[in-house]
Amino acid sequence: MDFKFSVQGSKIDKKFKGLKWITPEYKNSAKKEIDLLNEIKSHLINDNRNKMLITNYSFFSGILNEKLFSPSRWYLLDGTDYPLKENKYFVSYKNLLINLIKKNNIEAIYTIYPLESSIIYTYLDKSCFQETKISDMLISYELKSCYEING
Repeated sequence: MDFKFSVQGSKIDKKFKGLKWITPEYKNSAKKEIDLLNEIKSHLINDNRNKMLITNYSFFSGILNEKLFSPSRWYLLDGTDYPLKENKYFVSYKNLLINLIKKNNIEAIYTIYPLESSIIYTYLDKSCFQETKISDMLISYELKSCYEING
């Protein structure tokens, strides 16, 4: 990557002062990524509900000073960090996810691009959620009453 395209990390949050921000996904447009991340930050700040965030941008909990109840630290999409359906630990992970939702009274789950809705729908039926695209990177899944969670 060419660091001439990087942007000061403090443009995301003062906690990133002194850091240069650039990622492989936005290697030629770090400013665009920061603008998108700041939109997400603003939306999450204004949502006072108990929420879960599923993302590879694991810093949001720290910059928002809020517990976001992510069931995993990162999501590689190949099943190495969370079990896929054919994995013997799939049911255990699904139960962990459901228990996190119930125990913490989660009202909404958010995913941030590049994660897709399929990550949620792998474990819980679509009927459990009202899916809403908030921005180019952020999708909200508002929990509805459903058997898997309320059963």
